Amino acid sequence: MDEKIDVLQRWIQDCAADLFQEACISDSIKVHEDRGLGRHLVASKEIERGKVIMRIPRACMLNYVSILQHIGYWNQELRSYLKRKGIIPVTKKVEEIVSSVENDDESMFQNMYRTLNSSNLLELSSTQIIAWYLVMIVRRKDGSFWKPFVEVLPSLDELRTLPIAWSFEKQGSKYIKLLPDGFFKKVKEQSDKFQEDYNKVCKFTESLDERMKIDLESFLWGWLVCNTRCIYLNLPDFLNQDSKENFTMVPYVDFLNHTLEEHCTISVNRRYFSVSTAKSNYNVSEQIYFSYGPHTDDRLLCDYGFMLPLGVNIWNDLDITTFILKLLKPLQLEFLRSINFLGEYTITKDSVSFRTEVALATSQEVESNFVVRGHTGEYTCPRRLQSFIDGYSDGRIYCLKSSKILDVIKKEILTSCQERIQNIESLQEKGGDSVRLGAVKRCYLNAQFICG
Repeated sequence: MDEKIDVLQRWIQDCAADLFQEACISDSIKVHEDRGLGRHLVASKEIERGKVIMRIPRACMLNYVSILQHIGYWNQELRSYLKRKGIIPVTKKVEEIVSSVENDDESMFQNMYRTLNSSNLLELSSTQIIAWYLVMIVRRKDGSFWKPFVEVLPSLDELRTLPIAWSFEKQGSKYIKLLPDGFFKKVKEQSDKFQEDYNKVCKFTESLDERMKIDLESFLWGWLVCNTRCIYLNLPDFLNQDSKENFTMVPYVDFLNHTLEEHCTISVNRRYFSVSTAKSNYNVSEQIYFSYGPHTDDRLLCDYGFMLPLGVNIWNDLDITTFILKLLKPLQLEFLRSINFLGEYTITKDSVSFRTEVALATSQEVESNFVVRGHTGEYTCPRRLQSFIDGYSDGRIYCLKSSKILDVIKKEILTSCQERIQNIESLQEKGGDSVRLGAVKRCYLNAQFICG
């Protein structure tokens, strides 16, 4: 891996040759590999606050725009389209790396890109394009400009900690079924989205040479790499996609592991993407982190395949919607629906969400006091409840009973979690997958921690 990292650094530096003379990757950082942490960045010397530790030129940033620029070099129709949008395709230097005369595989790729239907390509979402193109990069081998970047990306085996990856394995589904109901639902939604993307790409490639078609396992790798390594950047909006899919993959930056605190800051300009230290200082061999955002452990496991140590993640919450809904009568449910307060009831270790407080308060009022106003469909409710919802009172009148209700719910959750944990531990003793069972167990331990 050290050799591949060296190749990656040289590739990044070569791409910056016309932009600046400084080193793209500071000599104060280095890549370290650990079985538990994967590849990550550590300080090779002491680093002060505000130090720029990397500058990655835009030419090295992989997103739907740069992909279209590369394909547009070969495809006349796409090249004309990009120029009308003010985007210039790449040059011969970065696309004709290997001679097609001496390499049949390279000739095949060049011909494929030349004959691609650009309209069909532009119908794909950002995720679909990137996942498909990552697979093409791997298959194109030495002919691809992006090879140094892709060579250091995780393998599918290294991404097996993601619950969605379990869905596509023979024995994986039994571990998914052990997950808490809310988490199971998230994984199901993620799996459905993957299948939708895969079907769309299969349809896009159905007219291509058989060697250019994509199998499920290869696309799963590309899809997971894209979703676990991407960052969000503003990009030209000319694909039929949601702005939430403005994904960009930035080499070297993806070696930064997650932390709650802002250890690094990022900035982007027309020339490059830069990362600077925000922490007061780093000692030699200390890991350098970057905050991915205010994510719960469930979100981290679902999207990235890991969790923070038990009790550390301040963003963890617990969805108790199913318990709250059982307390509510029909008119109370309709009232909460009418004010957009139905569902998504959560608690944390030390607090209760306002939505949850409102639902608990609503459950304490007499059902007949919720009345529909004429033909408007709007509901009236007791004045004290309306005052609480509008913020004119602190809802203290509801607190005592709400606390008692929550205590009962927490007790039920603790009992259920203990039973689930015992079942998981039994499966571990019988030789079940320790990594996956450990991840499932942590979900229940998190719930116990919040309710304890």
